[in-house]
Amino acid sequence: MLAWPGATATSFRLHEEDGVVTTLEAHRDQDGAVLLLSRTTRTVLAHIRVESTPTSVTLDGAAVVERATRAALDAAADGYVVEGGNLVWIKVPQSATGGARIHIRP
Repeated sequence: MLAWPGATATSFRLHEEDGVVTTLEAHRDQDGAVLLLSRTTRTVLAHIRVESTPTSVTLDGAAVVERATRAALDAAADGYVVEGGNLVWIKVPQSATGGARIHIRP
């Protein structure tokens, strides 16, 4: 999934194989870029364009570990890696309890 959060929130609905719809929303707020997933029934790999190199990434309020390379991210259960200064790959693990809120701060 590729997202480019802007000042105005955008969203789309993903019709999953189990018949349930997952809603994804992207926007910017005063603290950076935000990606909301209504549910994460499997591991999600998100590619997010941001305005500047992030200083931190959180998932549901908890710090996400920065990985050194994309290969290291692929091998890990979760984390993020920055490409080219303004492209962020984030790996969100499956959650049995619901969705996810990703916050990328510049």
